[in-house]
Amino acid sequence: METKCAMGCPWRIYGSWMKRDLTFIVKSYNDEHICSRNMTNRQATTRWMSKYYVEKFRRNTNWSVKEMEKDLLTKFYLSISRMKAYRSKWEALRKLQGSIEEHYAMLGLYLEQLRIVNPTSMFSIVYKRAFTGAHSVFQHLYIGFDGLKKGFMHGCRPIIGFDGCFLKTFLGGQLLSTVGRDHNNQMFPIAWAVVEGENYHAWSWFLGILFDDLAIDPGYDLTLISDQQKGLDYATKQRVPGAEHRNCACHIYAN
Repeated sequence: METKCAMGCPWRIYGSWMKRDLTFIVKSYNDEHICSRNMTNRQATTRWMSKYYVEKFRRNTNWSVKEMEKDLLTKFYLSISRMKAYRSKWEALRKLQGSIEEHYAMLGLYLEQLRIVNPTSMFSIVYKRAFTGAHSVFQHLYIGFDGLKKGFMHGCRPIIGFDGCFLKTFLGGQLLSTVGRDHNNQMFPIAWAVVEGENYHAWSWFLGILFDDLAIDPGYDLTLISDQQKGLDYATKQRVPGAEHRNCACHIYAN
């Protein structure tokens, strides 16, 4: 078996299969190259690149095709067209989007299992009708374990901190969380929720379930701490008008 380089280049390798030794032996090899490196490869298909970079896009969905082209050039000395890079990115994002939608579809079963093993805990999921089609899509999710509720009510100070962060997925959304302060001045998680966005409607829904579960109304002797989240101030005034609401000093200093 013989393999050569491009026309006019002396690079050559020749080998053969040895039946007696059951091995392949290279019998001659010339490693001299006089041709320039070929920066294209037909095996670098859109399917291969989307599979290779799918985990990269899972960690950073905003990773640009320009950075992908640079990475291919650095690792594999491979040059691809801009359109091929876009197709590879779209294919990788399509794979990720499909897997995330499948995972969200299993939330109902997940909550049912939680209710079986935590019958006194508070779990809630809200769906809404999709704009196209007859199926429903996920909107809100609330998780409040009974053990955390009892720990806050019997072992924490009357202080609740609120915060929210973005969910870096294709479906977007935000994670809302509440924490208390125990008598050792340590943070104590209370409950959390996944919502479409940080606004009055989302906070009002979250606070309604939270304060009903904690039996707090109208919130006298309760202090709330937050980072000026959108819609939170008005939602707390509507739900617990007797609570004192203050902004986090660390966030005020940082901003």
